[in-house]
Amino acid sequence: MPKITITAFEKLTTAKRSAGYPWHVTVNGKHEFDAVLPVNVDQPSKALPVLYKAPQQIDNYVSQDARLKEIADYPAGVWLGEWSGNVYDAVKKIITDANGKLVVLIAYNIPGRDNGNYSSGGLKSWDEHAAWIGAIGAAIGDASVKLILEPDALGLAPNLSPQLRDERFNGIAVAVDILKKQPNVETYIDASMWVGVDQMGDMLKRSNVANAKGFSINVSGYEWQSVAVDYGTKLAEKLAKTFVIDTARNGNGPWANPNNEKDPWANPPGRKIGVKPTLSTGVKSCDAFLWLKNAGESDGAVRGYGSAGTFEKQLALNLIEGK
Repeated sequence: MPKITITAFEKLTTAKRSAGYPWHVTVNGKHEFDAVLPVNVDQPSKALPVLYKAPQQIDNYVSQDARLKEIADYPAGVWLGEWSGNVYDAVKKIITDANGKLVVLIAYNIPGRDNGNYSSGGLKSWDEHAAWIGAIGAAIGDASVKLILEPDALGLAPNLSPQLRDERFNGIAVAVDILKKQPNVETYIDASMWVGVDQMGDMLKRSNVANAKGFSINVSGYEWQSVAVDYGTKLAEKLAKTFVIDTARNGNGPWANPNNEKDPWANPPGRKIGVKPTLSTGVKSCDAFLWLKNAGESDGAVRGYGSAGTFEKQLALNLIEGK
C-alpha cells in the first residue's frame, strides 16, 4: 500500500481551514499534487457575486464530446486584443449579456506584446493603448468587472532596454488610472511569478499598483497552488494589496521537463485543470481563484499544436484527464 501524507501549506487552526486552501498530498514521499478542503467552515454571510460564464471556443465542441463539459461548464475570463475588433462594441455586448453578473476580462494588447514571442502583436503605441483602455472603460460603465491588466508585461520588462521598460511601466500606470474612473472595476496588474517578490513589487509600484485593486499571478501558468499562494501572499504583504490566481491548468503543477525540451511552459504534457473558479478562497489577501487562460487553448505552435489561442480538443481532454 502506498504511504499517503497530507499536510497543510501553512499551520492553521481548524476554524480557519476553508475551501480553496491548498494542501500538499505526498505519496511515498513524493509531492504528487495539491488539494483543497471541500467545505468552507468560515464562509462569510454576505452573498458573493456570481461569475458570468462567457461563451468560449470549447462550447462549439461539447456536442462532439461530453467530457469537455468539465471545462465548458465553468466561467472563464474573456481575453481582449486586436481580435476583439471594435473593443467598445465587444465589451458592451459582454456587459449586456452578463446581465449584472461579475465579468472577468483580460486586457492583452500592449505595444511589443510578449516581447515578440508566440503571442506577439499588440498596439503600435502607448497613446493607442490608452485610447483602447479608455474604450474598454467606457463600455464597462458602472458594471462589475475584474480586469486583469496585460499578462507577462512586467515579467518580460527586465528584457527590454531601460527606455522601453520605463515606457511600459508608465503605459500600465496610465491604464490603471483610466480604469479607476469606473466605479465597479477592480484592476489587477499581472505579476509574473518567475520574477522575485522584491523585484516584482518594485515594478508593480512603478506601474501604479497603488491605484489598482491588486495583482494577478500564474496567468496561463501551471504553478502549484501552494506555491502561488505563498508567492501571492508575500507580494500582497509587501504592497498592502490583494491578488487573484489563475487556477485553470495548475492541478498537476508545472512540468518537470525530464529531457530539457525547449519552452516547457508551452502545451506541456501531463497537466490538469485546477481548483474551480471561486470568489471564496479562504486565503487571506486572495480575492479569487479564476480560470483566466481558457483551458484547451494552445500556448503557441509547440508540440504539434496550433498557434497561441487556438482551441485544441486534445489539449482540453489532456487537461481533464491529467495526460
